[in-house]
Amino acid sequence: MLSEDNVDGKISDERFMKMTKSYETEQKELQQKIKELQAAVAEVKEKHLNTESFIERVKSYAEIQDMTSEIVRRFIEKIYIHQKEIIDGEKTQKIEIVWNFIGRFASPEEVIFTKRTQKFITV
Repeated sequence: MLSEDNVDGKISDERFMKMTKSYETEQKELQQKIKELQAAVAEVKEKHLNTESFIERVKSYAEIQDMTSEIVRRFIEKIYIHQKEIIDGEKTQKIEIVWNFIGRFASPEEVIFTKRTQKFITV
């Protein structure tokens, strides 16, 4: 052990202090890393639970016939409606939906509502 080596005179007091300080620094860094990893694991677990809750909610409404305000409130947390833009000569407006449990779904395509055709298009 390091302390025994110091007592036995195998390492100097100065060297012992440097090595002790190095070990203490490493231990603090490792403790911080453990906290960071525990926080990351907790975040992944929460996302997993939220996804499962969302899937269960979707299953309960799998065969709905009419979209009601209650159904919208159960699924959607927020809706962002952006400023109108002109894209390829057509007035468009980007709409973002933030879902309950899973947040903003990042789709590979942007969905934009076109005023002229009154429909959603993907870009």
